[in-house]
Amino acid sequence: AGGGRRGGGAAGGRGGSPAPAVGLVVEQVHLTPGASGAEVTAQFVVKHQPPGVVGEGFCDYCSGDRCLHSGSPGQPVARSRASWSTYASGGFQGSIYTVNMRKLSERTYYSYRCGVYPANLTQDEPMALSEIYSFRTAPPSRPWETPDVVRAVTWGDMGAPGQGTKWMGMDSQETIDALEADVLAGGYELAINVGDSSYADDYSSGNSWVEDKWYNAMQGIMANAPTAVVVGNHEAQYDFAPHLHRTSMPVRGKGDLKRFYSSLNWGPLHIVAFSSEHPYDEGSEQHEFVVNDLLRVDRSLTPFVIVVAHRPMYCSSGIFSLPGFFTHRCIKEAPLLRKPFEKVFKETGVDLFLSGHNHQFERSHPMYKGKAVTRGERRGSKTVYRNPGAPIYIVNGAAGNREGNDPTWLPEWLVKWRASHSAHFHIGYGRIQATRSRLDWEYIDATSGTVTDSFTLVRGNEP
Repeated sequence: AGGGRRGGGAAGGRGGSPAPAVGLVVEQVHLTPGASGAEVTAQFVVKHQPPGVVGEGFCDYCSGDRCLHSGSPGQPVARSRASWSTYASGGFQGSIYTVNMRKLSERTYYSYRCGVYPANLTQDEPMALSEIYSFRTAPPSRPWETPDVVRAVTWGDMGAPGQGTKWMGMDSQETIDALEADVLAGGYELAINVGDSSYADDYSSGNSWVEDKWYNAMQGIMANAPTAVVVGNHEAQYDFAPHLHRTSMPVRGKGDLKRFYSSLNWGPLHIVAFSSEHPYDEGSEQHEFVVNDLLRVDRSLTPFVIVVAHRPMYCSSGIFSLPGFFTHRCIKEAPLLRKPFEKVFKETGVDLFLSGHNHQFERSHPMYKGKAVTRGERRGSKTVYRNPGAPIYIVNGAAGNREGNDPTWLPEWLVKWRASHSAHFHIGYGRIQATRSRLDWEYIDATSGTVTDSFTLVRGNEP
């Protein structure tokens, strides 16, 4: 796929899995960014292992997109062994393996393949192997390096595919297919998931199959693009056990909530993520982390700053602005987030706030205290904001989950800060492309492939 840029199994991006021994299958392979640009974490699941026997997990990796293919000359192959965990919530039965691939070279393509050996290591051949996947490491966040373009995709509120909204013209499989095409052929190397991933909690007990289905459906995306993630309200079931076991964002804190917030650099981007499902008010563990992290950002290294949380700080849904509807999110919940963070975000120069929660797409102009600070300048079909001095707020929660999208909106005269919104049931996702001097945003209608919104943020004196 992608002119050979990304490896696959016998059939490309999704590939054909090698025949597993003893009926075991390596599945649900996915990546998260590591603690530095020289680290990436892989996770995978093996189900139905014999009772009391957990195989030894590993990932093999090497630089180059063909280096693990039979008959292809390549670089030396490294192997990292896995830790493993499991949980019983929702009836889950399986072993979740976590492998830290460290000491990677910056801005380099790597191929990798994961598997398990018998626990007693008396067998030379693995019991099961995954397909071959590949990813690209982050570019250096250094101003003296050659400028490079980074590309990311982002979505929210997706849900496992085929779960009941086809009658509304929606199915997250369409979004998944479009995202996978971007990752495999379009050079999108990073992904950002703003929460509410599988919607397993919409089902009664014994619902771990929904998590399994979602992670398997997402392999073509998340096994090839390290994916930063935050929790949403639909991850709260079972005290967030599926999230805590199935994800592995870099830990930046020491408190009780350290698994729910994080930050990372990816070339010119600094990304800060926190949980809107846990305390974030002033003086809380999360608030202290977010504020201190933003104060430490060196804009000469990472010119653009993105903050990610599940619930929106500004929104204009018609239903969610009426009393009695889900605690009227846009007029009750959103101000709760703005109170501890809006001033901080403006003073520290945050560029984008990405959220979901509402099953819609909308974005603001750069704004502060409910008012647009600029409406930018039009260049063809795109709006350009030059050093705007306030964040743009984006609600990106229309990826196609089983509950359906919300087509209701407040009228323009009530929300003059709103720059763009999707007025229909359309499902989609976002794209980000950034250099050291500009950041471009696009929102894609997943069904048609049409760009329905775009803007450019310009830093400094870029023409």
